[in-house]
Amino acid sequence: MSVLDEHYRKTSSIVSTQVGEGVILVPIRQRAGDLDDLYTLNETAARIWELINGQRSLGEIRDLLVEEFDVSEGEAQQDVAGFVAELEAAGAVERQ
Repeated sequence: MSVLDEHYRKTSSIVSTQVGEGVILVPIRQRAGDLDDLYTLNETAARIWELINGQRSLGEIRDLLVEEFDVSEGEAQQDVAGFVAELEAAGAVERQ
């Protein structure tokens, strides 16, 4: 199975908020010092975050990025796979 066949869903350990055209991810933790771990997403990353819903595969998300942005399939695939790996490492998403 390819990584593009994988489905991810957001975890409850992160909340997101729209700020202008971007999105900020805020980890929900017990210690106030953990607020240093805020994540500010650019337009592409914000769109990937929005599209992660447990129903779409990473390949489907890649295809939507190709349609919506001026980006090649290869670039979109790198963006999706790389960003989702970062989100998974941060505990923001998990595989279905």
